[in-house]
Parts: sequence; C-alpha cells; structure tokens
Amino acid sequence: MQLLSDRLGDSEDPAVRRVAPRFIGAVDRALSMSQSVLKYGSAEEDPPRKRQMNLHTLVDEVGSAVLVTGAGPVDQGAIRFSNKVEPDFEVVADPDQLFRVLINISRNAVQAFEGQVAGGDAVGDVMISANRDGGNIIVDIEDNAGGVPNDVQARLFEPFATSSKADGTGLGLTIARELVEGHGGSLILHHSDATGSCFRICLPDQ
Repeated sequence: MQLLSDRLGDSEDPAVRRVAPRFIGAVDRALSMSQSVLKYGSAEEDPPRKRQMNLHTLVDEVGSAVLVTGAGPVDQGAIRFSNKVEPDFEVVADPDQLFRVLINISRNAVQAFEGQVAGGDAVGDVMISANRDGGNIIVDIEDNAGGVPNDVQARLFEPFATSSKADGTGLGLTIARELVEGHGGSLILHHSDATGSCFRICLPDQ
C-alpha cells in the first residue's frame, strides 16, 4: 500500500492528485499504528513530537477515516459524525498520536452501533467537541450507542479487556490512554448511561 501510495503521488490525473495526500497520510498512519501494536508490551511509545496544530482539521480527518473504513456490518449511511470543534481551535500536541487517540475511541463508538442502526432509520451519532478550562484543554468524544456495560467499565483501559471483534486487538483504549498520558494529560470515561457515553481527554494548554 505504501508503494502504491507513493506512485499515486506522482500521478498527473487531477482527481488522483486531489485525493492522494489524504490517502498517503492514511497509509502512513496505518503503518505507524500497526508498528505500535506489534511492539506493544516490548517497548514504550515514542515521546510525542508536539507542535501547534489545528484541532478542527484533525477531527475532520478522523471523521473521514471512521466513515470510510467502517466497523463491520453497520450501514455507514446510518452513522453521523459531527465535528463540534471551533474552526480556529489550536492545540500543541503530536498530530499523529492525537489522531490515533481520537480514531481509536471513535471506532469503538461506531462498532457499538452494530445491530442497532443497520437496516433501520435510526442514526448513530458520534460527536467530538473541545473547549478550554483554566490551564487545560478538554476534548469530549460522545456517542448515543447505549453506554458501556457496567462489568466492562472497571477494566475498560486494561489490555485486551474490550476486544469483542474478530478483527479487533483489544488495545485501542489502552494505547489511547498511554498516548494521552505521554502528553501530560488524562483519558477517562466521563459518563456512560443507557443513552450513550462520553470519553474525556484532558491536555495541558501549552
């Protein structure tokens, strides 16, 4: 895929050149995530390479990736991803690591809709918002997927505790929390009930 993406970058076709950068970025991120899963338990995550970045743009990329890759038998037309981050919202963070955090949580939400919205008129909502609170940046990832089961909540961030899919690794939330903590922040299940869940990321506002 990486070799193919490099060739696409040299294409003269205007349509290909328009979508190639996003495709190349997705391939690079997939490679990075695969390497992280393979080395999990044998090495620590790389330190974040922080820089000032636009959070709204990053969340747009997360939404595109979630809806394109899907999560199994869910009808993607029944999933509504909402970017509630202000267009000029800037943060200092590692873009690739923060992307991985947001997409891991968002994919979990989409997977939770399986069997609920497929083939029906119901809409599954995934929403990401952000605000500043004192010296912190708060990022909320919310869904209306019915909440996290009580027996899972106590071990939610443990390795392999939440792997219920044939193609899952059970490391998504574990890695997400480690990446956030590497930024000096925290990741928690802020609330969960019969209507849905909210995961909250708290990062220092640098």
